[in-house]
Amino acid sequence: MADSRLTLTNTGQYDLLLAMSQDSINAALASMWDVDGDNMTSVSFDGADIGIVGKIAGTIGSPDVQVIATGAGRGSVLFRLTFDSGTTTLFNKTLKKSETKQIKGFQVAFKVDIALDDLHAEVSRYQTQLANSNLTPDERKELETKMEKVQNTIDKFGKQAGDFSIQRLFLDFTTADISSLPQSEIKMPGLDSNQVTSFVYLLQQWFSSNKDSGNTTLGYGLAIDAAKASSYKVADILMPTSVNLQTYPYKSDPTAEPKLGWSGDAARNCVTYCNMTEKRQVQGERTLAWSGNFTTINPDKEKRIDGSAVIRHGLFLDKFIMPMLVQYNDDMQIVAETSE
Repeated sequence: MADSRLTLTNTGQYDLLLAMSQDSINAALASMWDVDGDNMTSVSFDGADIGIVGKIAGTIGSPDVQVIATGAGRGSVLFRLTFDSGTTTLFNKTLKKSETKQIKGFQVAFKVDIALDDLHAEVSRYQTQLANSNLTPDERKELETKMEKVQNTIDKFGKQAGDFSIQRLFLDFTTADISSLPQSEIKMPGLDSNQVTSFVYLLQQWFSSNKDSGNTTLGYGLAIDAAKASSYKVADILMPTSVNLQTYPYKSDPTAEPKLGWSGDAARNCVTYCNMTEKRQVQGERTLAWSGNFTTINPDKEKRIDGSAVIRHGLFLDKFIMPMLVQYNDDMQIVAETSE
């Protein structure tokens, strides 16, 4: 069971599934960290900008996420990062004054939602903001830079990008839950509980201000523009017209409970794109029930499966294979060489 997927794995109430393991997501985060020059390795935030006494100035390594594949909702991950260097200045209520502390080795993790955003809609929002004649030159330049990065991403999908809704899968730090921090993942020696809360809040605000960065992106999905869907060929029947996402558990045994963590079985949990085609809508329950594993465990990275693409049986046969066979039969000519 640990070395293979169940043959019963199916798409449930969806037409197409694309599942990515926790390991593969973290590999993608590591490869994209600061790749666009957004300077995400350097944290600099002054709480005075939001009415909080406190500052953070430091550097961080690439973060990792833990897929939360249990419970209701199934749309969140645990986001963890570690500081390589820096200092923080926070208010000490006991001493009734601010104090500065070294933060090298600090580790923090908090729950955030994973979300989808349409890149074409992002460009439109920037265009609307740029129409504001009251923008300062610096504000205008910042918006133009952000819009250019989004447009460059769209252009990478080719000349037909305008026919698709390009969905960016990203970590939405505006939803960060800092009310119940997992103590096992918090390492901030020398800070009292009030300072820990202030530090995490400042960090959340900094990430929220950088939510447009490519470094918070986990991947991209495509959906056909609904207005153009009817004009597509048979093969394009397999292109989604709507996309949503949720987490999905790995189980070592059908009766086992999913595990959460950073390695082993837990690292096989998935974030899954759940897609519908032909402008169809999901009926009833939206949470995808477990039917088998989309990933496998194997110490050899070359042999293990880090994700799966699954097509609904009826869609693949009735809408994809059969029309091609009909065309193939129509094109065939049978000629008798003899009368026997």
